Order: sequence, then structure tokens, then C-alpha cells
Amino acid sequence: MSNTPEVGLMSPASRLVLDGGALVVRPLELGDAPAVVAAIAESLAELRRFMPWAHAPQTLASQKERIKGVNAAYWRGDDFGMGAFAGGEFVGGFGLHPRTLNPRGLELGYWVRTGRAGQGMCTRVARALVAYAFRWLGCERVQCAHNEANRASAAVIAKCGFLYEGTLRRFEPSPSAAMVAAGCEAVDGMRLYALIESDLARLSWLEEATATLEVYDWLGRRAPVPLALSPVPH
Repeated sequence: MSNTPEVGLMSPASRLVLDGGALVVRPLELGDAPAVVAAIAESLAELRRFMPWAHAPQTLASQKERIKGVNAAYWRGDDFGMGAFAGGEFVGGFGLHPRTLNPRGLELGYWVRTGRAGQGMCTRVARALVAYAFRWLGCERVQCAHNEANRASAAVIAKCGFLYEGTLRRFEPSPSAAMVAAGCEAVDGMRLYALIESDLARLSWLEEATATLEVYDWLGRRAPVPLALSPVPH
């Protein structure tokens, strides 16, 4: 067995460590289900504004089944759904999802529980995931999108320096009358943003985010920072 840490699209990190350990981002485990259910319950009013999945019942059983699927997809390299933890507390869901035509492209997704909103946590994790995607996973493109009415999500995207590419109309199904009655505020337009390799040099935060990010492989070995911004082998 090689002593070189393995991190890539087909061998994703077992965890990302930010702020010297203050924040940990990792794939969810079955034991996280109660904490995820509690965070969703705390944040349900906010989540239902723009997250269609929040309008479905969120039970311990349903989260257990969801986490099984998310975890399996993560280790297959199909879809990278993760949770962020601060001091062991589940603070929100994050992910890098294969929703682009480019096989070396990923889409950033995120939500933070209501009790942790406004603390800059979402931006710190989002920036770390951008650095991880380009530097360790060798991505050529990272995109992000928000509903036109979702100002909080737009603020995170702006702080990460994503470039606006266009507005997609009816990209997602229109909310049902029941969803609107339950608080859904989504409108027809979805604003799409992206970063590609040539954009990275202008990101003032990228060097620090990369240097301070600890990336660990599936055996718990810390993977060094790649020396170049070009795609890395995986």
C-alpha cells in the first residue's frame, strides 16, 4: 500500500478541518440522524422558504434512510453530500454535486441551521469547499445557484467571488399551492454563477483558505496541498 495520501474525485476526503479544528466538514454517518432532524426542526420555517425537500416529512427514519444513500454515493465518488460540525454540533448541510455537463465540474450547495445563521460560518465552509474542489479534486468548474428571491444565499455566493452567468427560468418545478401555504417563497428565476480555473487568481481569500485547510484521506492521512492550480491526479 502506498504511503501517499489519496484524495480525488474517486477517493474523496474523509474530513476537512477548518479554523484549526473549530469546524469539521465530513460525510454524514447514521449516528448523525438525530442531530440533523433537530437542526431541520429548528430551521424549518427558513428552509421551507426555498428548499423543496423541507416540505416533506423529516423524521428520524427518513433521515436514516437518506444518510445511507448519501454516504454510499459519497464513497462511490458519485455525489459529495456532507455535514458541517462546530464543537461536535451539527450546524448545516453542504455538498459538491455533479450537476454540470463537465465531468470535472461540481455544484456547491449549502444550508445552515437558524441558530448558527449570521456568524459567517456558511461563507467559511463554502470557500473551503471551493478550495478543496479545485486544489484537491482537480475540478475545472465549480458552480452555484440561488433562487432570485433568496438574498441570504446570494450573499454567500458574492463573498465567494462567483461570477454570474445567467438566469434559468423554470429550472425547478413551480411550488405547489400547499408549499406556498407552508411558506415557500421561490420564484421562477434561478441565478447561476460559476468559477473556473482562470478566475482563481483574483480570489483574495483563496490562498489563505487553501493554506489553512486540512484535508484527510480515507485512511485518516493528511493530504498535502497540491503545488499547482491545475487538475491533480485521482
